[in-house]
Amino acid sequence: MTEQIFGKYAKEYWAKGLPVIPLHKFDDTNDKGTSIGKAPIPRMWQNYHNSMPDEATQNQWLTQYANNNMGLPLGEQSRCVALDIDTDDQTIIELIDKIVPSSPWVRVGKKGKVCMFRYNGETSWQIRDMSTGGVICEMLSTRRQVVLPPSIHPDTHTPYTANAHLPDVIDQLPTLPKDLETILRGAFSQELNISLSSTGWTKTVDFVSQGARDVKMTSVAGIYAQAVLRGEVTLKEAIEMFQAWCSTKVEKVAGDDVDVDKGIRNLVNFMMRDVTGPKKKSLPKGWDAQLTTTEKKSLGLENTEEHVAWDYDKLTTYLREKFETFEMNSPERSQAIEYALQKIANSPDMSIIQRDQCLNYISQTNRNISTPTLRKRLIELESNGIAGMDHTEIAKAVLSDIDSKIPNDEQHLTDPNNTYPSVAYWNDRFWRWAGSNWEELTRSEILKAISSEYGHLPAAKKNSDHLGIMNVMKSHVQQNIKTVDVPGVNFANGFVDMEGNIHKHSRQFGCTYTMPYRYDPNLADPSHAPKFSHFLRSVWGTEPDYQDRVRALREAIAVSIFGQGPSFARAILLFGIAKSGKTQLLRIIEKMLPQQVVSYVTPYKFDSTFEAVSLARSYLNICGELDENKPINGATFKQIVDGSEMEGRYLYGQNFKFKPKATHWFASNHLPKTKDATEGFNRRWLILSFKNIVKKEDRIRDIGDLIAAEEREAIAAWAIGCMKEMKSQGDFTLPRSHFQMMNEMVAENDTLFFFLTSEEGPRRAEKDSFILLEQLYDKYRTFCFTRASVQPVGQRKFYARLKDWGIILGFNVTTSQVFGLTLGLVGARLSRDNEL
Repeated sequence: MTEQIFGKYAKEYWAKGLPVIPLHKFDDTNDKGTSIGKAPIPRMWQNYHNSMPDEATQNQWLTQYANNNMGLPLGEQSRCVALDIDTDDQTIIELIDKIVPSSPWVRVGKKGKVCMFRYNGETSWQIRDMSTGGVICEMLSTRRQVVLPPSIHPDTHTPYTANAHLPDVIDQLPTLPKDLETILRGAFSQELNISLSSTGWTKTVDFVSQGARDVKMTSVAGIYAQAVLRGEVTLKEAIEMFQAWCSTKVEKVAGDDVDVDKGIRNLVNFMMRDVTGPKKKSLPKGWDAQLTTTEKKSLGLENTEEHVAWDYDKLTTYLREKFETFEMNSPERSQAIEYALQKIANSPDMSIIQRDQCLNYISQTNRNISTPTLRKRLIELESNGIAGMDHTEIAKAVLSDIDSKIPNDEQHLTDPNNTYPSVAYWNDRFWRWAGSNWEELTRSEILKAISSEYGHLPAAKKNSDHLGIMNVMKSHVQQNIKTVDVPGVNFANGFVDMEGNIHKHSRQFGCTYTMPYRYDPNLADPSHAPKFSHFLRSVWGTEPDYQDRVRALREAIAVSIFGQGPSFARAILLFGIAKSGKTQLLRIIEKMLPQQVVSYVTPYKFDSTFEAVSLARSYLNICGELDENKPINGATFKQIVDGSEMEGRYLYGQNFKFKPKATHWFASNHLPKTKDATEGFNRRWLILSFKNIVKKEDRIRDIGDLIAAEEREAIAAWAIGCMKEMKSQGDFTLPRSHFQMMNEMVAENDTLFFFLTSEEGPRRAEKDSFILLEQLYDKYRTFCFTRASVQPVGQRKFYARLKDWGIILGFNVTTSQVFGLTLGLVGARLSRDNEL
């Protein structure tokens, strides 16, 4: 394509304050043959969201990229945002056109269309069809760009077209409604019945900590550095790929912008560390393709020629020249041979035959050096300073590789004798510090690192060796990830303790997650969560104990996110009829915490070591619906709710002991069933009942996801505000409706309680009146067979349980002497208002 695009139109756009940039040509591809015809060329093109390229840069682009495609960075500088409608479905397009203001600039490419609007602080978002996974439409805003006509589409090989020239209509662009995404989602769901992905809400900004973001960027930089050394991509391509990753994959960080240049420096440093360090790897031929001398100098790579891998011809030419210049047995010839062997060791593209030819040539030309001796030295050089004769040496090398990619900025908080402060082994799993929390280092990651980096060594050639090395690694790292016992919540902007104080993220807290949002105590007032407040009023507003229910819910949320469930020893049951809001409330609770600390273990599998092992790192356990007939094992249930030590086991792992800290949440149409008639089972519940069906006209599809997406920061701040009081209170606020539902639950599980609190039971006896135990048992048997239609307990169990219920319900079981006979008597003092 010889026609100029960027060179012809760029100046006109710049004159209007539109910071257009050069893109790759439509037929440009990467090493895998994939088109990159839409990708920006400038390294830091995202910076033009709020600034113009300077004159020198503009002139350079016009000279180098006159024939290239052209793109416009969106945001504050261009004063533009774009709505990308990525579908050919005319029904969807017509619905969007009804909702969205008409734009004077509409661009057409391969499918759908892009409409330009005036920038008004919008953030980027995306709406996907959950059934297909495809994007329906997308808001492109700050740090995103739009390809401008007449750029050539890389797939159709034809120009993009638009109904107007953007510089001519830039001042006519309309603004968009503030809540456009919510409006579109509602229309797609209600009018077209499209099932939408819940991710991508405008107000759902997944914040990450600076430390976590930087560690992740460092890890990705290391991956791209290895790709360059393997010859899979050039350094220029790796930098462009890294920039693309930063612009599309790096989430917003609380209070810190992305430092892409720092990531690029890390990429180069990782690459050169393996080249100049103990590993002495070579740069593959062509690694610096398309890098200018100025660019290499700016990256500190101007003197790298000696580190480039040699091919067979260059190596033999070098040896021939040195052997002709220096005499046999001279120090200079010996140095040349050593240098040649180093080049052979670091030339992965050289075939085995070519390697042997080189070694034979050296041996034949230097008769005092045998080929086996040369091979032995080559093996030493290939080991990168590691002999690799035992598992311990290799294990330490692997740990050093892992630890070196993570900044150790908290050495004063770790054991000074700990050689690898960023790696730990705990609960039968390896962990690495991720900048704001510990993350699991999987078996597959470790085994891959052993195989790829050290699999050529004598003690690492077999799969059994790799497993042995991994086992040795366990004993060379710290055995716990937590060094201080401070309960708290790990938010994106810091670790928050139970007093509400914010601390800097630290390894010592032992957190295995980071909340994808910030803690802001200024949001603690319920007015900052209006949708959530409205939802609670809609489901409980008419209940006489409304305030106590809301208070109990607030406490339950706080206890859950702090991982303090066992301290208060109650499972939370959202009980009621269908379509009453309980499931949506559970969805809100589930979305409050990141997935890595949410588990889904039903109480019927609490005694399975393979199932219950997920409770080892869980703060929130979603138990779901209760079985209408299946009983819960009371003993196991009490142990887990109380946080008693238990055993777990991962697949292929070893049994280990842990104390669960999760709060267990149920949303069920059925009350818990159990054969455990003790009071201990009953007092381990907090029941929040839902009796009212939400009116059809008041129902909002996926309201739980919507509330969590928009208001989770405010809900968390509101909940945390009660934690200090909860510590002194010692238990949840228990609404009156909780006691009523408890009575129903116990009555269903315990026929004796059902009888004692029924009309047939001794509920209306006068003070100091008594009934013989034998008579009371006969009444109980009759009640079971007639009213309850259940099998009564035996007489001995009846007497024993009667004493327990007497203490709770307020009557005495005594004995009395009448005519020389000892009689068992019940002094009945029951009232219709008795509560558990």
